[in-house]
Amino acid sequence: MQRYLLVVLALVQCSSALVYKMHLTKIESKRTKMLRSGEWAEYVKEREVRRALYSMLKKEAKENVNDYDDLEYLGNITIGTPPQQFSVVFDTGSANLWVNDYDDMEYLGNITIGTPPQQFSVVFDTGSANLWVPDSTCDKSSPSCADKCLEYKWLCPLVCAQECCSTYEWNAASKQRTVGAICKPKNKFDSRRSSTYKKNGKPWQIQYGSGSCSGFFGVDTVRLGAIGSDKLVIPGTTFGQATNMDKGFSGSPIDGILGLAFPSLAVGNVMPPINRAVGLGLIDPIFTVFLRRMGRGVSALGGVFTFGGFDAEHCNETITYQPLSSATYWQFRMDSIAGGSYRSSSRGFEVISDTGTSLIGGPQSITDLLARALGGTVMPGFNVGGNPYDIKPLNYVIEFDPVNQLYLTRCTGHRDVIRIVVGGNPYDIKPLNYIIEVGYGQCALALFPMSGAGWGPSWILGDPFIRQYCQVHDIQKQRIGFALSKEN
Repeated sequence: MQRYLLVVLALVQCSSALVYKMHLTKIESKRTKMLRSGEWAEYVKEREVRRALYSMLKKEAKENVNDYDDLEYLGNITIGTPPQQFSVVFDTGSANLWVNDYDDMEYLGNITIGTPPQQFSVVFDTGSANLWVPDSTCDKSSPSCADKCLEYKWLCPLVCAQECCSTYEWNAASKQRTVGAICKPKNKFDSRRSSTYKKNGKPWQIQYGSGSCSGFFGVDTVRLGAIGSDKLVIPGTTFGQATNMDKGFSGSPIDGILGLAFPSLAVGNVMPPINRAVGLGLIDPIFTVFLRRMGRGVSALGGVFTFGGFDAEHCNETITYQPLSSATYWQFRMDSIAGGSYRSSSRGFEVISDTGTSLIGGPQSITDLLARALGGTVMPGFNVGGNPYDIKPLNYVIEFDPVNQLYLTRCTGHRDVIRIVVGGNPYDIKPLNYIIEVGYGQCALALFPMSGAGWGPSWILGDPFIRQYCQVHDIQKQRIGFALSKEN
């Protein structure tokens, strides 16, 4: 890793490509709203059941892939010092990681699709690679049903759309309410109104941490920016038209998702919009993310995506680059993480930078210790989501609360930083970026535990890290750069 002092004109190389700034709007997250209304705990229980059962069905569906009785290929690895050798299966079909959970999403941007343009509010997500928006038929059509939905009828209502569960007698009116309640308040794409639309028709389905969606692909002109603003125009972009959306997408102003990860991560082997823009020579192969801390502010300017260049207005010119360890997510090696009296081991971790995650996620064995060291403490007698909690005066330290999935803490008095070391360089996250308000005068650490398997990332560095350090995504050289935000 090297350190560069950049002049903006040197970074934006001499070419005909332009630089486009995409402004984001800060919103209140779904988690915060549901905590305040007292609905969050019940929502979490249902979401976790759906995740577990979906994973079960997914594993069943892969039973032929993961049947090792006929295995003919093994690889050798070593573990420990001195090394101990093992023969293992390198299995690309067994990892499961819920990267894309939009319940804490707080930043949205506007795009348009079609001619004349139809506008949508989307998550600009570096943790996924597909663009999709609701289709005009979303509140009228029934989803395509997977075989497992029909086979496991007792599980069907928990993991599949109600329309797929034929053993349960829902009438037509209730079916229409189920689909329509999610899609109706959202902006929907109508291909009949676009003169530049081309039919693709191939089906797709994506499972996110907060729910699934499915539909078919289409091709049209995509513009990054709201109607009336300066826009990056990307003709011939393949995007998803969602005809079915899980209720995990309800109760949110999010219309769809615009993925900014690499094409190898894209469902359907489609080309992500930004990669297509680069391929057409519309922008240089770089984009910068700046996020602003807004507290609980709503509908305020929350940040800027700069496509085709570096954001010198909001980011310091010193950029430290780290090569990617995998060009799927924006994934790289993290040496260690520390906070308060806690220091992780020096063996290192695989991590990703993810604008679609508003917290920092990691193994619970570490996040529990980190939270405790950072002061995950509360005074007796507090209330979250309308639910009273009584903590004994001498027992202020709390474990992770699986009901509300929070590390509760006091709102003031935090001094320790979270220190992340990447490539030997320390990056400090200040308390103002890792303490979040959850309502009722209570705060929480912006940490959450996650589990993964295989060789994927074990940490997600979401908005707290990105608010502290602008992220410079170099597509061509497959590296990511960090520059201190001028607001920090």
